[in-house]
Amino acid sequence: MRAVAPAVVGLALVAAGCGGGSGKQSYPAKSVDAFVRTCRAQPRATDQYCRCVIDELQAKLAYADFKALDAAFSARRTPNRQKARIFYAAVERCRTR
Repeated sequence: MRAVAPAVVGLALVAAGCGGGSGKQSYPAKSVDAFVRTCRAQPRATDQYCRCVIDELQAKLAYADFKALDAAFSARRTPNRQKARIFYAAVERCRTR
C-alpha cells in the first residue's frame, strides 16, 4: 500500500503562482518537481504514483488552494475540509491504479 503523508504537500513552494478555478491547470514546474521529489521520499512511492497524484491535484485544485493546503499541512493545522478531501481522493485514486 502506498500512502502519501500530508507532509508531501508540505513542500517548499518556491515559485509564486496564481490559481484559477477547477479544471486542468499547470502548477509552476518548480512546485511540481518539489512535490514529486518529496513524494518519492515516502516509503514505496514510485515516480508514476507521485506524478499521478500531482496530475490529479492540478485537474481538481486551483494552485492557490494547493498552496493553502500545503501551508495548513506544514503548520500542522486543520486544512480546509473540502480541499483536503480532494487531496486524499487523489491519493486514493492513484494508490489503486
